[in-house]
Amino acid sequence: MITIPSQVSFIPNYAFFGCSTITSVLIPTTVTGMGTGAFQSCSSISFISIPTSLTSISTNAFQSSSLSSILIPTSVITISSYAFYFCSSLTSIAFPTSVTSVGEYAFYHCSSLTFVSIPTSMLSISPHSFYFCSSLTSIAFPTSMRTISEYSFYSCTSLSTISIPTSVTAIGSSSFYSCSSLTSISIPTSISMIGFLSFSSCSSLTAIAIPTTVNTISDYSFSYCSSLTSISIPTSVITISRESFSYCTSLSSISIPASVTSIGYQAFAYSTSLTCVVIAGSPIVDTTAFKGDPTNTC
Repeated sequence: MITIPSQVSFIPNYAFFGCSTITSVLIPTTVTGMGTGAFQSCSSISFISIPTSLTSISTNAFQSSSLSSILIPTSVITISSYAFYFCSSLTSIAFPTSVTSVGEYAFYHCSSLTFVSIPTSMLSISPHSFYFCSSLTSIAFPTSMRTISEYSFYSCTSLSTISIPTSVTAIGSSSFYSCSSLTSISIPTSISMIGFLSFSSCSSLTAIAIPTTVNTISDYSFSYCSSLTSISIPTSVITISRESFSYCTSLSSISIPASVTSIGYQAFAYSTSLTCVVIAGSPIVDTTAFKGDPTNTC
């Protein structure tokens, strides 16, 4: 164990980088700042006490360390990019209500992290924040949340259910890509567009209700959702884009409302159980939209 003396006010950049024998660290309240990579690659460290004098956890601060738990005090406002990048032993994280931002890749590949509760002080999830957190089973979003950025929960393969609050107005591209255990999604009425690859390869998803506020289903939104048997497309939808529902191999029928003006390239291609398609209006349909489907049996 290392106890940093009270005379210290700042821990310099890479101060303990690669110190493989450190198991725990006690930081006094005299420390008001921490440099980049201060405890990066400390491969034996399992616990650290963050003092109430710190307002920010610096970039790469604990990257690739063996931290299993950490208590973040209410003085902390910012968790910087890559702060806990590849901390594969970290099992849980409790954000105090003081935290307003978590940087890109902050918890990238924290493969033992099982639960995340986002505080009301955070309005957005930064890109790649929880990318490849493969043990994450649930997320608690606050009603204050505005944006879920691109790749934020990419390949969180143990995530089984998501309830997105009505405060969220944007879901970024690939935000829940390859969440292969995801069985249900609640998409709020605050969403107008389902982003590129948002829910692609969510192979356990069986049904999706798209709210009446959505006008665009973007490229690859639900492609490779191989367990998807039911889709409800509302009359608000104008565009079904490129490969939106391609390779949805369990989908047997689809009803497209008159509001839809275009059905893009391979939009429903290789959905090999699709035998009934009802198109209410007269959209421009790409010649490959239903490629590889047995739609001739309608």
